[in-house]
Amino acid sequence: MHSDNDDASGKPSPETPTSDSGSRARKSIFVAGEVFTYLLALAENKPQDGRLRSIFPRPGGAALLTDLLYHQTAENVEVIGPSSDSSNDVFRSIVKLCPTETAHPNNDGRFRVEEIEYTEAPSTWRFPQSQSAQQSTESTLTIVQEPMNTGNFNTSVKGKEKGREDIKEAEDFLANPKTKLLIYRMARPLAEGLLWKSVRRGAHYRDKLIVIVNADDLRDQGVELSRHISWEKTAEDFIKELECNGEFVSLVNCAHLIVLFGCDGAIHHRRGKVQEHSEQSKSTLYFSGPCGEGDFIRSCPGNAKYSMVGLTTAFVAGLASCMINSDVELPQNIESAIERAIKRGLLCARRLAHEGFRRYRNRLRSIDFPLQYIMSGDEPDLQPDCLEIPREHQVFSEVDIPRRRILQKIENIEGCEDLWSILEDNAGEKAQVSHRLVLDGPAKILKDVPFARFGRLMTADRREIEGYRAISNLVEEYSRKPQITRPLCISVFGPPGTGKSFAMKQVAGETFPVLEFNLSQFQEYADLIAAFHLVRDEALSGTTPLVLFDEFDAALHNSKLSWLKYFLAPMQDGEFMDCGRMHPIGRAIFVFIGGTCKTFEDFETSAHSDPTTKGPDFVSRLRGYVNVRGPDPDPDKTKDKTYPIRRALLLHELLKQRNLGNADAVDDALLNALLTVPKYRHGARSLEAILDMSRLSGKKRFERAALPPEDQLNLHVEKLSFVQRMRHPILTWDLPSSCSESSSSGDSSDNELRDLIAMGLHSKYRREINRLSAGDKAHLVEGLDEACKIWPMLDEQYKESTRRQADDIAYKLLMIKCYSSSKVAGRTSPPFEFEGNEIEELAIREHQRSITESLQRQWEYGERRDLAARISPDLVPWRDLPGETQDIYKAIIRELPVILSDFDYDILRLPAER
Repeated sequence: MHSDNDDASGKPSPETPTSDSGSRARKSIFVAGEVFTYLLALAENKPQDGRLRSIFPRPGGAALLTDLLYHQTAENVEVIGPSSDSSNDVFRSIVKLCPTETAHPNNDGRFRVEEIEYTEAPSTWRFPQSQSAQQSTESTLTIVQEPMNTGNFNTSVKGKEKGREDIKEAEDFLANPKTKLLIYRMARPLAEGLLWKSVRRGAHYRDKLIVIVNADDLRDQGVELSRHISWEKTAEDFIKELECNGEFVSLVNCAHLIVLFGCDGAIHHRRGKVQEHSEQSKSTLYFSGPCGEGDFIRSCPGNAKYSMVGLTTAFVAGLASCMINSDVELPQNIESAIERAIKRGLLCARRLAHEGFRRYRNRLRSIDFPLQYIMSGDEPDLQPDCLEIPREHQVFSEVDIPRRRILQKIENIEGCEDLWSILEDNAGEKAQVSHRLVLDGPAKILKDVPFARFGRLMTADRREIEGYRAISNLVEEYSRKPQITRPLCISVFGPPGTGKSFAMKQVAGETFPVLEFNLSQFQEYADLIAAFHLVRDEALSGTTPLVLFDEFDAALHNSKLSWLKYFLAPMQDGEFMDCGRMHPIGRAIFVFIGGTCKTFEDFETSAHSDPTTKGPDFVSRLRGYVNVRGPDPDPDKTKDKTYPIRRALLLHELLKQRNLGNADAVDDALLNALLTVPKYRHGARSLEAILDMSRLSGKKRFERAALPPEDQLNLHVEKLSFVQRMRHPILTWDLPSSCSESSSSGDSSDNELRDLIAMGLHSKYRREINRLSAGDKAHLVEGLDEACKIWPMLDEQYKESTRRQADDIAYKLLMIKCYSSSKVAGRTSPPFEFEGNEIEELAIREHQRSITESLQRQWEYGERRDLAARISPDLVPWRDLPGETQDIYKAIIRELPVILSDFDYDILRLPAER
């Protein structure tokens, strides 16, 4: 690895060795394409009128890519690219810089981008400096930076300018490059021009070509790719708008297409080998859990306007260096290399976004990209002098996009109405994951699923993420348009106690002063006029207030929705009437919080039912809405599988506020009751009230004894249900469709699957008992005939005991940091194997659970078994059990992965710390 004390060009010094004495096969990267110059303009510390800025030219495009690749770590890789001499290159942009507040230990400062001014300069094409070597020698990897406006550019070979009409060398270079793999960084206009025509007619197009495209470039050409809503929505848009768009068919038909979403995510599309009938096209989404598109760069040093040039170039450099340094043979094994390479590219782009520019006193180019830091190892903390980036922002996850499901939804095929949710597909059984979520926190448990954080508010529910981000985007856009003088109007709905006001304060941020009014307490229109004057006073002071109109749908004089008509003028014209005069209300954010309607859809139906209330006019003035779902399941529980996660996130935050945020903070049985009780009478307020009513002061653990009396609990939950779930914990199961179709029971799906798993456990138990009965240890299982009958003939008490054994599987998996998950189409999981002494550990757990159940049913110890008299010799500690009896418990534990797999369940381990 090279130090940042390199020469002005950012390349290693000439004395740096470029090989490792032949110990590894030598590889080469050729770089060609557009070269231009950034003019870095640095404002003086104390600017004065007429004072010039300091100007620093910095080559970009293919020259910057070459400089970055010089800093890749493998010494057996030769990089041949355009010169970084910027004297003859066109100026593409003027990048105005300002210093960040934090200084760096090894230089005099770091700088962020304050503003970028683009020019309409023509593109300049350059070949690698050793073009003749490239023509005679096959490279391992060739990277092409496509010039913008490819129908009109200069070509330069060995410094000799040619006319713009002469592009034959560039076309020949791209038609059949002598390389194992070609990476083509596409520029606007996309999929057009003579160079792309040469590429797609070349031999590399079908199996050796990787095309990299910016999502913003696609948007500029009319592709509807949602931005900063949810990753699922973006992926669905990609399938609908790009894969099904004839204008870009040449993109989706190339071997590999990577669509880059800044430094926060990417979609990798692979063309299927239809002609060989071997596979269909496949698309994979890459993302980091807490960040939507654009979130990471907003969190970097500076303000929300922070941006950075060169992010795509850094991504390409990271991707290329990872692929060239991989041990696999290219291009035959490209699939095994590209996943890690995409993640490395995103990490390199984030390093650039986080660090910005640095000042180097010992370089001729004193303001420059931090080249070595960008191209350092796979983890940011491998660079000892870099500022730490939060670990949750470093990790990228990938998930296959369900193309068929999305396309079926486009075609309105029955049964495809539900939204695709990465959380529902990948998080595993929600009741199980929610337990670990409370104890271990979201940063670890939800690292492989998207989630969103707004201040102290956090959600992993796709519907809430999309609603909150839509509101956040509206507020951000409104803040950037000071010319708008009327209020921004949004609405919020949800059941009582779901924290609607709290949510809006967190989503809007802490920069807005908050005014709150509850319309159910207003008696006359004059009360609303007084509220408008307070809003106007705040706006006149130069701030934009966040105004919460709680229960705006309350009745006035027993007339439903009568307040709506008084908001029409303020919402549309930014004015209100007082004493016959119109008064401007100024800039504000109006948040209308529903009190009688649980969803916007309910309110809209009610508003349109009576035109005299002016409901349709009111709805037409809204610019957005969000439905807050809260900790309880939606009325249609079959479509709300994520409520345990929502409840767990809320409970985790509430416990953390009470200094109970460690991994052993809550009793397991109590936690089960808190997470699975069917309903909190007053939503999130009830959950918070139960914690307030419990004796937790000075406690390090929330035990059952800390709860208030049962009658007091009844204020906020149904006490019998809560206590039963605490004393007899049951984790519910989601029934896979295959099981549902095969079951004829009239019970709920949870009970159906519970019975099916119990049957599998009982079958294994019978086999083990029969095995011992046939040997010389038959005395150990003597008297178990009634308990070993086939399931249909088994007594109900033994059936229920086995059902409780099935209930405990989830807790056993949690003990070893595992969870079960329904099998998902397209996801392949290796066969699960227990590690270390896990089988014995879980067998001991089952033995203890069995003893507890027997004692509760008044069984007693005796040397001779008597089922009728409830006497068993097994009511002893594990260490006192005969080895053969211990083996029965271990055999059943060993069979768990097979039993669950029979019902379309995988056992997965919780993500390890990365």
